[in-house]
Amino acid sequence: MASRKDDKKESTPAKPESGGEAPRSFEDMERQQREAISRSLDESKENLRKTLNEAEQEIPKYTQVLRDYQTKSIDASRDIAESYLDSQKQAINSMQSTWSQNVRQMESWWGFPMSPQAAAELFSRMATTIADATIAASKTANKMMFANMEAAAITMNQIRESAKEMARINANLFATMGRTSRETAERSRMTY
Repeated sequence: MASRKDDKKESTPAKPESGGEAPRSFEDMERQQREAISRSLDESKENLRKTLNEAEQEIPKYTQVLRDYQTKSIDASRDIAESYLDSQKQAINSMQSTWSQNVRQMESWWGFPMSPQAAAELFSRMATTIADATIAASKTANKMMFANMEAAAITMNQIRESAKEMARINANLFATMGRTSRETAERSRMTY
C-alpha cells in the first residue's frame, strides 16, 4: 500500500524533456513563449550577421573581377582598333599603285587633281574615326554598366528605408492590437 507522500509524487507534473521547467501558470507560459521567440529571432539576427559578413569578405573578389573586366575590355578595344588600323594600312599599301592609276584616270574625267597621298590620308582619317568610335563604344558600355550598378545601389537604399518603415508600421500595428486586446479583456472581466 502506498503512502500519501507517494501519491503526491505521482500527481506532481513531470518536467518537460526540453530541460526547462513546466509552466506553473499562464503568465509563466507566456513568458517562456516570449523568451523562446526572442531567442529564435536573436539567432536569426546572428545568422544574418554571419551571412552578411561572409558576403562582405567577398567584396575584394568582386572588385578584382570588375577590375579584370575593365582591363580586358580596354585590351580588347585596343586590339580591335589596332587590328583594324593595321589591316587598313595593308589595304592602302597594297592598293596604292592601283589607286595612282585610277586617280589619274579620274582626274582626266572629272577635271580635278587628287593625289594618291590625299586619298590615302582621307582613307586613314576614316579608319582612325572608326577605331575611335570602337573605343568610344567600349567606354560607353562601361559607363552604362557603372550607371546600372549605381542605380542598383540607390534601389537597395530605397528598399532598406522602405523595410525600416514597414517594420515600424508593423510594430505600431501589433502594439495597438496588443493594447486593444488587453483593454477588451479587461472590459469583459468587468462585465462578468
